[in-house]
Amino acid sequence: MVGLFLVSYFITGCLGITLSYHRQLSHRSFATPKWLEYALAYCGVLAIQGEPMEWVSSHRYHHLHTDTPLDPHSPYEGFWWSHMGWLLDNKVSSVLFRILYHYIDTCVTYMM
Repeated sequence: MVGLFLVSYFITGCLGITLSYHRQLSHRSFATPKWLEYALAYCGVLAIQGEPMEWVSSHRYHHLHTDTPLDPHSPYEGFWWSHMGWLLDNKVSSVLFRILYHYIDTCVTYMM
């Protein structure tokens, strides 16, 4: 059971979120063939942290406004808020996703 958890964590967290969503899609740190990019992004989808374009646009918005009141997951709101609380607040999420619509266009252009 622990082995299954560790393998799942590696596939979803390390490959899907850290490598694909964060490094490859958000920061464009490296390029891979499209089939591998899509496979890694699918691993990120399995982590249940949202669609790639949604995650990437939120992350780019976060970097644009890091540690300011506009930062969607600012540490000034506390540890819990900066890590998970902002995702669970429907009011913040709905406002944030309307703001992020602008950033999704750049993600779509890059991912095509």
